[in-house]
Amino acid sequence: MLVNYNLIALDIDAQLLQTYVFDVRLDADGRQYNISRKVLCALLDAIGEQRTIRFKTTSRHPPAVYDNEAVPLKIFISVQSGRQHLMTANPDTGKIRSYRVDLISDVVPGDVYEGYSELRRRLNRMQKSMWGVSVRSSAKLDHLEFVIRADEDEDYIVNRLYREKRCGEVEKIDDNHYRFSCDVYDAGEMVPWLRTFLCRITAFSCSDRKMEKQFLE
Repeated sequence: MLVNYNLIALDIDAQLLQTYVFDVRLDADGRQYNISRKVLCALLDAIGEQRTIRFKTTSRHPPAVYDNEAVPLKIFISVQSGRQHLMTANPDTGKIRSYRVDLISDVVPGDVYEGYSELRRRLNRMQKSMWGVSVRSSAKLDHLEFVIRADEDEDYIVNRLYREKRCGEVEKIDDNHYRFSCDVYDAGEMVPWLRTFLCRITAFSCSDRKMEKQFLE
C-alpha cells in the first residue's frame, strides 16, 4: 500500500484482500456504513487487469440508483474518516472523478482500456494538487495562504504544519510566524484542518472568494 497525504492509495492484489473482512466500518462520527468485500475485490481485479467497469451507485439524498461506466484507477482510503473512494476516469472524456466505495454495487468488468497507463500517470500528477478526493472540472487551482503565530517554545505547532500538510509549502517569516501556501483543486476540503489552527491564524487568503468569506466569517 502507498501512503499519500493522509490518504492511503490501495494497490493490493484482490487475492490478498480475501484474507481481510470489509463488512462493517464506522466513520469519524461513529456512523455505520457497509463495505462489500465482493465489490472491493471486483474493483481491484479491474484495476489490476486495466479494464473498464459498469456499476451502480446509490444516492441517499434523494434516494436513487444510477448506472455508471468508468475506468477504475485507484482506491483511496482516508485515515481520518476510514471512508474508501474509487478514483476513476470517464472512458470517453478522460475526466477524473471519485465514487464512495460503500455506495457501489453490481460491478461488471468490461474491456481492457487501451490508454490505461496514461490515465494512471495523469492521476498521479493530479495528486500533487489534491487535498482529498475532490477534483473540479476546471483546470484552475485554488491558491490558499495563511500565516500562523507560534511562540519559540511551541515547536509542536510548526511540526504539525510540516507533518500534516498534504501538499504545499511552509515558509518561516520570523521567529514567531510561519506561512503555509498551496494550490489545490478544492480548497473547501481543507476547512476542517484549517479550523484546528483557527486561534493562531493571523492572516488568511484564498482565490476562491466564497470559501474565503465563509471561513473568515
